[in-house]
Amino acid sequence: MEFEKYNIEIPARIEFISANEARSFFLRTASVSAREVFFHTDEPLPANLQVSLDLILNFTRPGKAG
Repeated sequence: MEFEKYNIEIPARIEFISANEARSFFLRTASVSAREVFFHTDEPLPANLQVSLDLILNFTRPGKAG
């Protein structure tokens, strides 16, 4: 099954969890689909790294600006 990918930037908090420590970073998505979320990082992350992801979505009521 294929999922449509959207090139949108969504703020996100990502927590990288290892045996020794947990670190949190705030990034923006590069693209999102129902199966994948891509981010740009300064350096590659280790394979099989466990993460916790929180997408930060802000909504307004229809007809209301800001």
